[in-house]
Amino acid sequence: MDRLTWRNERGQACFRMGDTEYVGGETAERLAEFEDAEEQGRHIIAPCPIGTMLWCAESIMPDWAKVLYFGQGFFECRTARSIFVAGKWQRTKSILFEDFGKTVFLTPEAAESALKAKSTGGD
Repeated sequence: MDRLTWRNERGQACFRMGDTEYVGGETAERLAEFEDAEEQGRHIIAPCPIGTMLWCAESIMPDWAKVLYFGQGFFECRTARSIFVAGKWQRTKSILFEDFGKTVFLTPEAAESALKAKSTGGD
């Protein structure tokens, strides 16, 4: 996606909305900072806030986990965005963002439903 902001010769953040060009100001600076972070691989849109209780449906019974932080990890020869959690196993575990809604859920009921579908051969 193309950038929405640019810097002028004075280093001020600029953006255009319709026919109007905006120079400087908090909105332009925040949007430029957001886009800079995205270009540099420092921007993550998390699927839930830190402190959220998640339910992992990977075994017979759903396990709970609490979100500690978000980051990027190296998995299967690639860099992937991850949720780092701690659960009843008392150690930090990483969960891939792509697993959210597949094996990781916001409620125990959703995790149990996924486990039931998995046991009956559904996806």
